[in-house]
Amino acid sequence: YLLAGLNALAGTENGREALKETITVSKDPQTGETIYTVHFPGAAKIREELIKQGVPEDQIDIKDSYTYTEAELREKAKLAGPKYSTGDKDVLLVEAAYEDLRADAREDIEDLRKVNPKLTDKQIEEQLHIAGATEDDTLSGGFAYDPIFMLTGLDSEVYMNNDKVDNAPVCSVDSDMNMTVTGGGYNLSLVENMKIDSMFNRIEQDCRDGKLDNCAMTVGFTVSTQTVNGKVIPGGGHALTITKIEGDNVYMRNPWNPEKEIVMTRDEVKRAATKITLTPLPADGN
Repeated sequence: YLLAGLNALAGTENGREALKETITVSKDPQTGETIYTVHFPGAAKIREELIKQGVPEDQIDIKDSYTYTEAELREKAKLAGPKYSTGDKDVLLVEAAYEDLRADAREDIEDLRKVNPKLTDKQIEEQLHIAGATEDDTLSGGFAYDPIFMLTGLDSEVYMNNDKVDNAPVCSVDSDMNMTVTGGGYNLSLVENMKIDSMFNRIEQDCRDGKLDNCAMTVGFTVSTQTVNGKVIPGGGHALTITKIEGDNVYMRNPWNPEKEIVMTRDEVKRAATKITLTPLPADGN
């Protein structure tokens, strides 16, 4: 979900501009060691909202930036593969910082509950943007629109099939990362069909010049168990990035192998997707 969100931003003109502000590099004036700071504009908005609701500022744990030394980053890199993704240093930094951010945000659950005891657990998770983060594992599970919000401060339009997710058709993934929908699918209402078509049409319009500029889009499926880079990935929810839509075809990339393009029809995506998110990305970031 995090990598799908990152790839969705990186695949658009305006998203790439927003990501340029994510990591800043400096030097420790005493030691000369390189210091990396990861910035989360969305977390800054969450802090402001918590203060408005009455949470004392000195009790808020979530931060809008997280800093790591070169030595700390090297230690994180040792876990690339079993815990973090392999390859890009910038992505490793975002993963590490996002994990720490969600751990801190979980500490704010009780703070928020104290000032507003009527909030449900789901409402608290939504407000803190930490759905899927558990006490034992704050990184692995989540929804792609939450890291997009944290990295940009921008809200997403979301289609989610909460009522039907337990009966979602399973998508099989072969050794070449091709995806196919197996079994049945959702019987969507007219309103659901119209909402998804509206989101798809916005992406198709944005792609008319051959590239995405103004929107980032992700999609979630239930997938079967797969072996990826020698590691068995459990079946369950999985997020992909939508890179373009042309006519009846939806083009996607899987974080397990982002170089591979996956093509499904609109109807295949609609009958299998557990969630679809679209984030408008204004050129000025606001």
